[in-house]
Amino acid sequence: GVDYTLTGEALLTFQKMERNQKWIEDATGAILIDDSNGIITTTYNEGDGITGISGTLSEFAGLLQFRPTMDPGAPSSTGNTLTPQVITPAMFVANFEDYESELIAFANITYPAGDGTATFEIDTDYDVTDGTTTTIHRTSVEDADYIGQLIPNAVIPTYVALGARFNDTPQVIVRRASDIGVILGTVENALEQISIYPNPSTTGYINIDSPLNGDMNVIIYD
Repeated sequence: GVDYTLTGEALLTFQKMERNQKWIEDATGAILIDDSNGIITTTYNEGDGITGISGTLSEFAGLLQFRPTMDPGAPSSTGNTLTPQVITPAMFVANFEDYESELIAFANITYPAGDGTATFEIDTDYDVTDGTTTTIHRTSVEDADYIGQLIPNAVIPTYVALGARFNDTPQVIVRRASDIGVILGTVENALEQISIYPNPSTTGYINIDSPLNGDMNVIIYD
């Protein structure tokens, strides 16, 4: 509820459309900007520096948040390199409040749920472990490119995420597929009793019949 102005520069490490949220950090710490009112209208890219941001502090489920009261304007720098702080899951679980909203990295991580067939679903908790300590990956980025993709079933050498929490439970938020070594692809769905005729077609038209009711979207590639 207290007004603050960050006179120094913080770097944008991630942003998403929901609530116009942005994650910023400098050498001393990090914080989540929760901008549900759309106060910040300037367009930023990851790696941009933001200086002079003003707002109030609040908490959601224990996570410290910054609610802006003004648009800080054009970036104070661009193209900065974002380097995650490398820690262990044990360090994170023991002191997760110290790493809130910070870009961090773990080494040699696996997903116990990765069986070669399971896929990521939105708003779901997934255990991640280095074999010694386990924490939770919460899939809270609605438009993340790994949603619907296969959960990795191999060791991830470098696992990048944002530190988070839900009350007293440590969590991490993964920004995108490349942060955890997910290879993007199309999950195949088999539909039986579908018929396409005539094949070949001499008229330029084909018929597609399916046992499913309702509209059907069909995309044909050459």
